[in-house]
Amino acid sequence: MLCDCPHHDFIEFAPAGNTGDELSAAHSAGVAIEGGTRTGGFWAPVSRSPLRGAELAGHFHDRQQPGFLAVARDGRRFANEAASNHDFAQAIVRAAGPGEEPVAYMVCDSRSIRRVGLGDFIDPWPASLAPHLRSAT
Repeated sequence: MLCDCPHHDFIEFAPAGNTGDELSAAHSAGVAIEGGTRTGGFWAPVSRSPLRGAELAGHFHDRQQPGFLAVARDGRRFANEAASNHDFAQAIVRAAGPGEEPVAYMVCDSRSIRRVGLGDFIDPWPASLAPHLRSAT
């Protein structure tokens, strides 16, 4: 989960050479960022699969499809799955209790996972689900 909270891991997708030089140059030229922005980062719902180690898989095409439901640690739905990536990922953080790691679970039926897949690591039919079922992904 992308989060800059002190008690959570921060995962950065930006290349190491991305130091904000363009933003600094814009500020030097008198450009200002509109005060109405919600946050200064790109928020996205991601998962880790035991089959892929530390590699992250984005949920950019599955959660908003029919047959998918997202629930928090307590098993309750916490947001509209069709919300923007930015809003949905922030809802995951808000749904966590104080001091808890932001966690959400995607729940779907076999027809939906076979039709759409799940994240960027479980492909739709005809890919086999067996390795994922054995690893409890």
